[in-house]
Amino acid sequence: MRLTKPRHVSSLIALVPVFVFLVVPTLIVMPVAFTGSRYITFQPGQLSTDAVTGFFRDQAWMAALSASLQAAGVAVAIAVAIGGTAAV
Repeated sequence: MRLTKPRHVSSLIALVPVFVFLVVPTLIVMPVAFTGSRYITFQPGQLSTDAVTGFFRDQAWMAALSASLQAAGVAVAIAVAIGGTAAV
């Protein structure tokens, strides 16, 4: 596939900001999550998994994660049913 057609170039120009908007924050949050500091600091001095293990040990966060995953599962099931029906 060549990117010489104007349609392909305009699609690429539209996709790059979306990619940056979605991926760059993740690339910033991941190192910050593994910092050894109690507070949010960028350029972590030491690496630690305390925040991540604290997340998985806290019952309130686990309940929220469970509810989110259940809602996502229901949304996926509904979307597959509607999308599959529409495709047929």
